[in-house]
Amino acid sequence: MRRAAIGDEQIIDGVEGDGRAQQTFDLVQKIRGNVRRYPDGWGEAAPLTGLLYCADCVGKMYVHRTNNGKRISQYTCSQYIKVPCGTLCKTQHRINEDVVLSLVSEMLKAIAEYAKYDRAEFVRVVQEVQSSQQTTEVKKQRTRLAAARQRASGLEVLLCKIYEDNILGKLSDSRYATLDVQYAKEQAELTAEISALEKAIKSYETHEKDADRFIALIDKYENFDKLTIAMLNEFVEKILVHERDRKGRLHQNYLKRKASGAQKRYEDKIKERKKAEIEAEKAGIRAEDIAKGVFVPVSSLPQREPMKGVQTA
Repeated sequence: MRRAAIGDEQIIDGVEGDGRAQQTFDLVQKIRGNVRRYPDGWGEAAPLTGLLYCADCVGKMYVHRTNNGKRISQYTCSQYIKVPCGTLCKTQHRINEDVVLSLVSEMLKAIAEYAKYDRAEFVRVVQEVQSSQQTTEVKKQRTRLAAARQRASGLEVLLCKIYEDNILGKLSDSRYATLDVQYAKEQAELTAEISALEKAIKSYETHEKDADRFIALIDKYENFDKLTIAMLNEFVEKILVHERDRKGRLHQNYLKRKASGAQKRYEDKIKERKKAEIEAEKAGIRAEDIAKGVFVPVSSLPQREPMKGVQTA
């Protein structure tokens, strides 16, 4: 038997050598690859970790488990928060975890219902969509792979040529050194890209039965009311999060208040009271985390003796 543990979940598959055992193993590796910061002092891993990406900069979305003194799990773009803030990505693309889970849950419920209502049509649509997506994507990757290989081959010729020119005195040492570094860097980048493209194309070619696997997954679960980490990673490869539409009436009114100065006057008026309320709520959350053992203040950590031979200030 092969057993794999993910947080509090356990996935147990059949006899060694069964295809399902390999699928289970691959699923666990995917989850472990996504949850790089677990355990991180916050207990259980966030269910959507590694699955959400910013639609504008394609950066990963990071989870924040509290917001203004409340336990609200939200995801924001990792590129937005890098200093200087807002340079690599203009906005946070902030979204609540429960909103995404609800959308995924409803979508999977609709798919499951459709599969039960017209099985033959469902199978046909899944196979058709997958075939279309793979054909388009693989075509692009194969075109890029051919171009990358051709350029890599050309670089090899250029490296040999500048070396010969330098030996014959046609190219100065300084110019040769500059070109050598430039070509070598591009060659290394192309080698990495070629490897990634070859791996992606091979993956498409070896997963011709993914449509059958997806259909089997739909049949595997009785309902989609509660989505586990395992379920999400089985069904979801990537979720792109777009910035919200800011053309609504509420946002337009906010911009008018901000332009007139009314918003700042209001914020200054309630700032101290609101800040005190938020700090009190944060303190309550921190006390709960300390009691549960998922957070330990630095002041509570045991003092360590200095290592021998190490000078301390």
